[in-house]
Formats: sequence, structure tokens, C-alpha cells
Amino acid sequence: MKTAPAPEPRPVSDSDLAGVAKSINAFSADLYAAAAKSSGNLIVSPSSVAIALGMTYQGARGSTAEEFESVLHIADSGLDADLWHAAAGQLGESWMQTEPAAQGQKPPPEIALANRLFGAQGLEFEQDFLSASHRDYRASLERLDFTAFEQARAHINDWVEERTRDRIEDLLPEGALDKDSRLVLANAVYFKAEWENPFREEATSDAPFFVDGKDRANVPTMHTVESFRHAKTDEATWVQMPYAGSRFAMTLAVPTERDGLARLESSLTAEALSRQLGAMKHQRIQLAMPKFELEPAKSLRLSSVLAGLGLRRAFTDDAEFEGMVAPDVERLKIDEVFHKGFIAVDEKGTEAAAATAVVMMRAGGVPSEPMKVDVDRPFMFVISDTQTGAILFMGRVVDPR
Repeated sequence: MKTAPAPEPRPVSDSDLAGVAKSINAFSADLYAAAAKSSGNLIVSPSSVAIALGMTYQGARGSTAEEFESVLHIADSGLDADLWHAAAGQLGESWMQTEPAAQGQKPPPEIALANRLFGAQGLEFEQDFLSASHRDYRASLERLDFTAFEQARAHINDWVEERTRDRIEDLLPEGALDKDSRLVLANAVYFKAEWENPFREEATSDAPFFVDGKDRANVPTMHTVESFRHAKTDEATWVQMPYAGSRFAMTLAVPTERDGLARLESSLTAEALSRQLGAMKHQRIQLAMPKFELEPAKSLRLSSVLAGLGLRRAFTDDAEFEGMVAPDVERLKIDEVFHKGFIAVDEKGTEAAAATAVVMMRAGGVPSEPMKVDVDRPFMFVISDTQTGAILFMGRVVDPR
């Protein structure tokens, strides 16, 4: 069955993009708070998860759709469902629309975002769902033989690896698919950007970092003195470092106390994060921060996390996905949502990637002296779009080694 040509994307305004970013950020705070209950380093892309769930939400109906609307904070966007999908898709498109660098200037950030539907051979999907996925998310349908589920898994993982420049491997672990698998909705995002003001490599030297807020270890630490946007609260010091072109930035949140990360994370809400980012003012900063690379070996399984946020019915035999497949053909439910991220930060800039797969199965003012900021303890980081405020990546570093 061939997918009919998709209609042109519905026009969206800058305020629509800001609206969808607001809902994604509310979801980001919820997702991070739930994922942060685990220990160790953490890297997630809330935008990747939100887009993958958004594609799934397009096929949901009834109470199942209402749960998606609640978990994704659709109401916070001020948009109806159709416009939310259009804006969510075009938000990602806008990230990839960068102007070539002028001669002598740093290259603009490289961002690649891709969506794909991998559907079972012979299963008749609703044409409206396929057209909407293609129109809003540029997600075309690729047919796979899920009876050969290990070959299907390898094919999907290869697709993810290719679109994340080989940074995300084995998104779907062994056993993720079986003979009952019917549809995988996948999102992949890749980000690479140079700092607006790179750190000098010759200034990097070993310095103390208090792993887990207590154990001292010497780690390669970058040093610079620059004018950065900055804010300070009782809980943390916030420093924002722009990437070339200033469309994107990384914000560090360094707890006031060496063991204060858990307390900072517990107070994090979308409103608090937005307030801190908005309150930042330029100040000359003497910054020392560790180089780090986070490359988790295993994918996160988000079913229990999402169920805790209110997305429950979608994982049960009572799931209503009639928008994807007519119930007299086959009933579908979500089996698992897999997510995996990567980030590397050095003197030159940042490389980050993430991928999400929703697996569905059948149901039965400048001072004279710079302020000193030493990132020598567990800290949070956020990579965001400074135009809309949308969060692309967020995480924490408790051990940069």
C-alpha cells in the first residue's frame, strides 16, 4: 500500500512555535524529574521523546488521546491538536534551517532531525494517519517483516545510527521486537556546534571535581574568562554559553553546595527553569568546567516513567489507537518506549545525539574583576533553542571521567 502524497504543512507562526516549545518544556521538566530518580550521569533529549510521542498521539483516540494531551501539556501551548502537531514538526524543521557561515566565521550548528514509521508488512494502516504523519513530521512509512524480528531490529538500529552520525547504537536492544510487533515510531536528532567563544586548549589542565558531591578526583578542566549570561539563586549558579550564531546555548546549573544536585533537581519545574533563563544578565565570568562525554551503554526504558506521568492506557489492551489501524483489522498498544542519548563537550564545542522509538504491538553591567565559577561538583546542563526556549537536551554530570 503506497502512501498518498502528503499535503503541504499547515502554516504556523512564531507564536505557535513558542507555544509548542512551552508545552515541550513542561514535559521536559516532568521527564527529567522522573528520570533523575536514578543515579549516575544522565542525558536525555526531551524534544526527541516529545516528537516520538507526538507522532503516536496522532493515532490515539478517546481516553488514550486525552492522556497524551495531559502528559505532553498540549493545553499549555494554547494550540489545538492539529496546530500543535504542525508546530511540533516545524519546530524541528526550523532548527535545521541555518545560513552558511560567511568567510572567516565559525560554521553554524549542524542539526539533523529525522522521523520514520516502520510498519508491519500486510497491516492496513489508516490513510489519514499516514498522511498526517508525513505532512506534520515528515515521517514516511517503511514496511518491515516483523516475523523476522531480529532483522527488523537491526534495520531500525542501522537507520538510527546513520541519522545520528553513528553516535546512537543499538537503540532497540535484543528482545525489543517480537512476532507481535506491528509498528515502530522513531525519532533521531543530531547536534554539533562550536562555542561562540571556544576555550583555549592550552588552558586546559587537571583540576579537582567532587564526584557524587564527595569523592575528589582530578579531571581535565577547561578555563576561560568571557562575558556570559549569568544568574545566581540560593540553590545554584547559572551560566549560559552560546554556540556560534547564538541560536542555541548550553546552560549550566552548578549547585551552591557540593552535594546539592538532588535538592536542585527536586525544585526544578518548567516555570522555574524559564524564570532562571529569563533572569540572566551578562557578566564577566572566570569559568572552569570539566570536559565530559556521556555515552550510556543501555537505552532507557520509559514505559514506567511515562505511566507515572499519566500515560497509562496506551500500554494496556484497552488502548485506543483507532486512528492508526481500524479496530476490526487489529488493535494496537504501546509495548515500550526506548530512548538513548549521547553528548561530548570539549574546548571547541558540543556534539550530542539522541533517538527515541515507540514500539507498538498488537493488543489481546561588567565588574572590574570577573566572577569566578568553578564547576567542580555534580551539575546540570541544558541545551536549548534561544529563540523559542525549546529544550533539545538536558542532563547531569556527577562523574565526568
